[in-house]
Amino acid sequence: MDKNITGNVLKHMIHTEDLLLLGEDGATLALEGLKGVYDALSGKNNKNIILKGKIDGSPAFVASTNFHGLKFVALKHSWENGKIFSTAEEIAEAFEGRDNVKKLLTLLLENLDYINIPENEIWMGDFLFLNETLKEREIEGKDYLTFKPNTLMYAIPMEDPLSRQIEKADFGVAWHTMYTGESLDSVSIHFGIDISRINNVPNIYQMDADLKSVGNNVLTEKEKVQIS
Repeated sequence: MDKNITGNVLKHMIHTEDLLLLGEDGATLALEGLKGVYDALSGKNNKNIILKGKIDGSPAFVASTNFHGLKFVALKHSWENGKIFSTAEEIAEAFEGRDNVKKLLTLLLENLDYINIPENEIWMGDFLFLNETLKEREIEGKDYLTFKPNTLMYAIPMEDPLSRQIEKADFGVAWHTMYTGESLDSVSIHFGIDISRINNVPNIYQMDADLKSVGNNVLTEKEKVQIS
């Protein structure tokens, strides 16, 4: 399906150091951001600062269970170019010869009703694995369940309950961004996805990018002095 998508679509996250190229205002924003992260790591409660991890998944995708009547999936780059897919046949035709991508998008499409992304919202995420790409590896004498969606390899100790959860999943995704709007060509971007708003589906491993372990003071006094 071809759609003219010209809304506020996430193409690239501006790095903090790049803000310096914007002059004094950019430098001020960079310093404020770094100070906010420092405060968060020091245990100071600041509701305006939400720390997230960078998930090294691939490929990136978007999906919606019901966006003004449309149920669809798409890769990030096809979404940016106005192509979304509402049937397995459309996916098969668009990704002929790319078996893993075709299978991931088809599985996601088949499970959208179970996931139940809130009405009129489009969610973006990164694929983490297909079940058949999971591998058990011994690393420094310890057994791990591993997957490598992009550059980094993720390794979960086999004794960790998370490894059993992942082993049972057909595929895994990391959600991180949301879009809303009255139409596909007028969407606005939102960060801070709350995956408790979607359903826990047993055959899908779903996570978000929030760093949940940063609620306490994680910096030593020496580290605070060095960073300051």
